Amino acid sequence: MAGAALDAYLDTGFQPDAVPLLDQALARGMLDRQAYGRALVALLRAAPPPWQSRMAGWLADSGDFAVADDAAGAAGDAHLKLGADAAAPFLRLLRTHQPQLGRAGAAVSLESAQRYACWLHALARLAERAGMATHQDTVLATLAGADDGRALSYLASPAGQDFVFMVGKRARLRGVDAAAARAVALHPGHPVYATLGAGLWCGLGKLKD
Repeated sequence: MAGAALDAYLDTGFQPDAVPLLDQALARGMLDRQAYGRALVALLRAAPPPWQSRMAGWLADSGDFAVADDAAGAAGDAHLKLGADAAAPFLRLLRTHQPQLGRAGAAVSLESAQRYACWLHALARLAERAGMATHQDTVLATLAGADDGRALSYLASPAGQDFVFMVGKRARLRGVDAAAARAVALHPGHPVYATLGAGLWCGLGKLKD
């Protein structure tokens, strides 16, 4: 099946022979491994649970950061009904592909902050779906001891603002809010930190002392 025809076929949603067709396209050099992984992520949204589990396992073995980014976006989508058997390999993929914010001490970019927030939101959602930990515990355990930029990146995001609202009280954030505030204070006048700071204060304003 030619590349354009394959794309058109995959756009129709999940079909039982979709994965074998992708395998053939990969074997014949029509797709590289990154494109193959991204196609699997796209198909996963419409796949039935048995296929979700198999596809998630293949994705977890891909070792590709770009695929992990796409997987994080899919896994964090509340509309994706991911089975518990598929959540575990997805979780393995994300844990081994944590986004980097840049050099130690360097200012973060909005793009890297958004990638990290997306990753942590997906990680927490998957851990809860797999029955390993609550969403709240995963977020707080991941951010505990992390650098201030990571705390800010997450809490300033829409997912982070929802998380703060869910937590409800400042004491339950275990100092993560203070770490995020430090990151803003260390970069006065920096446009990226001003934007992230606005998101941070919007979320923290919902907290009770």
